[in-house]
Amino acid sequence: MWQEIIDEFGLALKDNIIATAEFLTLSDSRPGLIAALLAFATIFFGAVYFIRTFRQLNAVSDLDRRVRSFDGIESFAEGYADFQHVLKKKFRRKGPRSIVWEAWDEFNETLVLDDIDDGPARLRNSIRPSSFLNVEDLGFGTGLFRILPNTFVSLGLLLTFLGLVAALHQFATQMDAGNGMDEAMRNFMKIASAKFVMSLVGLLCSIAFTVLLRARQTVVGDHQHHHGVHIGLPLPSAALIGRGSKRGSFSFARKF
Repeated sequence: MWQEIIDEFGLALKDNIIATAEFLTLSDSRPGLIAALLAFATIFFGAVYFIRTFRQLNAVSDLDRRVRSFDGIESFAEGYADFQHVLKKKFRRKGPRSIVWEAWDEFNETLVLDDIDDGPARLRNSIRPSSFLNVEDLGFGTGLFRILPNTFVSLGLLLTFLGLVAALHQFATQMDAGNGMDEAMRNFMKIASAKFVMSLVGLLCSIAFTVLLRARQTVVGDHQHHHGVHIGLPLPSAALIGRGSKRGSFSFARKF
């Protein structure tokens, strides 16, 4: 009894796989349509990733520009309350700006106003901003986009093998129907060759998206290195917020 149930389940699964393969790939036009869908997916996800990184860079550059607008350490300390108020107002929108604001707000909790000396008031920090404003904590890495190149290759291979399953099934059907070996083989080769188009397009999409991903990562890394947030920091034991120090400067120089 159990053997019959298992056999019926196996036969039903095989028939469903063959039916799915024939539905997806047996038609002459469907491999081309599937290839077009893969190309469209590459363009779509590439545009999404480009816009995503553009918004991230824009948020970081805006914060950097606002910090650099101060002349020095003393002016930054004097105008910090207004700076924090404007930053909170401008960076509360959902998205990369909100993420940057949350990281900066956490860093703000480590700042202490030093007005004990007779000199001008200065801000001191106990923790470097890189502990909060870094690529990993901000979530500005490639994320799930890094798996897309392998996904395109896998989809292309999967669809190609489904096409071969359908072609072999049709070849066996023609042989059972009494068609000649030569005719059945010609039909099989004609069908099988068309199915490799999907694998080829999947590979090309993978290469194209990998190039886009690497190129964009390079642009992001260079942009962060040259235009990222730079807050001059001496050692934490005597940390002053501003641009007057050259030691321990922070930037988003890490590539992502």
